[in-house]
Amino acid sequence: MATEINADLIILDEKLGRFHAKHADLKVTGAIGVLVKAKRDGLIEELNPLLNELIEKEVWISEKLRKEILKAVGEI
Repeated sequence: MATEINADLIILDEKLGRFHAKHADLKVTGAIGVLVKAKRDGLIEELNPLLNELIEKEVWISEKLRKEILKAVGEI
């Protein structure tokens, strides 16, 4: 569907779906990418509590990735 409507970006976290989307030359981001953009655009003040909430809801985010994300948005 994304190719049919010429989507500029699709939001997808599922690994196999991302694989196929990238091979269809679609630009892909995930939930974390959306949150990083929201932080950079000033739509949210802090990203860390949202990452913690995702982790609490059993979304796996490595500690290394969590720190890299927070560093990239200036929270550490």
